Amino acid sequence: MKMDKKTTLATTILLSTAFFSVSALANQGDVIFQGEVTKATCDFVIQDSDGTTNASNVVNLKSATVSDINSDSAEEVAFKIVAAKKSDGTSCFSAAHDVTVLWVPVNGWDADENLANLAGADKAQKVAVKLMKQDGVHITSTSSRINFTKLNSTQDGTPTEYTFKAQMVESNEANKTTEPAVTAGNVKAQAKFVVGYR
Repeated sequence: MKMDKKTTLATTILLSTAFFSVSALANQGDVIFQGEVTKATCDFVIQDSDGTTNASNVVNLKSATVSDINSDSAEEVAFKIVAAKKSDGTSCFSAAHDVTVLWVPVNGWDADENLANLAGADKAQKVAVKLMKQDGVHITSTSSRINFTKLNSTQDGTPTEYTFKAQMVESNEANKTTEPAVTAGNVKAQAKFVVGYR
């Protein structure tokens, strides 16, 4: 995943201008736009809780029983998004920055604000994936932007590891009438992340 500072800026501008009509403006002002051009982009990789880098960006949620899902006791699996070196071998950040990680589900959020199970015909019914911050707080459609404050003001003050958790949970989707119970099967959810800094 490439770091994209321009996307964040463009989105902010569009949202800001959408609420004003030109004929309704009572004043005017100046806006300063600030950016940075780097010699190389920074890649981000997924690491398991033991520090093993996962090249395929797959987080293994392990196995859970139907009973585990029903009782909300499936294991919470920790993982990290880690800033790797730039393609030219230098560090990702040349100054201290605050970092934001934005989560965007590939198939939207389900009724419980979890990631839908996309495993296909052999999927476990009524099972979704709950995405959480490191402290266990549920990440939802209204809290999908997670902030990481810079560690200090020195050159290496930018946080470069962002820890999250994921857990298989029971989904209360609208298919209760056709599939009223959790069933055994495969679980696969997918979400994109966007890392921005300022």
